[in-house]
Amino acid sequence: VDVSNDGKYLAIAISKKNKAAIWNIPTKKLAHTVGWHKGEIESVAIEPKSNYMATGGMDGRTHIWNLETGKMVGSLAPHADYVTAIGFSQNGLWCATGSYDKSISITNISSMQFAYKMRIHSAMITKIKFISNFRMISGDKEGNLVCSDYTKGKVIKRFPKLPDMVVDFCFDTQ
Repeated sequence: VDVSNDGKYLAIAISKKNKAAIWNIPTKKLAHTVGWHKGEIESVAIEPKSNYMATGGMDGRTHIWNLETGKMVGSLAPHADYVTAIGFSQNGLWCATGSYDKSISITNISSMQFAYKMRIHSAMITKIKFISNFRMISGDKEGNLVCSDYTKGKVIKRFPKLPDMVVDFCFDTQ
C-alpha cells in the first residue's frame, strides 16, 4: 500500500489477482487497475510528484505506470527473485527496487537507464526510502539498516542490527 504525497492517490496490491488498484482519494473512486506481472504483486510505490506508480512482482519485474492514465510507461531491469521493496527519490528521477535476491537496483526513470545493482545486504530487502543529499536508507529481513549514496552505490553507514526484520521507517525532515 502507498499514498501519494499530495493525498490524491492510494495504491493497493490486490492479493491473488496479479493486479494493483489505484484509487482517487478525493472522489473515492477506483481510477485504474493495472498489472502485467506473472504472479502476485509484492510491492507498490507512488513517486513523490504523483505522476507515476511502480509495481514489483513475484516475477522479479518492476513496471512503471502513469497515475493519471493508468498506462504502463516502462519496465525496469528485472531481479532474479521477487521485488519486495520500491522507493523513489524526492525529485522523482531515481527508482530503487529491492528484492528477495538481496540486491537493490538503481534506475534513472527519466531516461529509463539502469544505473547499477548494489549488494549491500545479507537478506531480503524489505524497505527502501530516499532521503536528502543523495542518500537512501534500506532495511532487510534480518534487521539490518544501511545508509548509502544512491548516485555512487557506496555505503555511508551501517546501523546497529535491530532484533527483528525492518518493515517500515519514517523520517523527520525538520
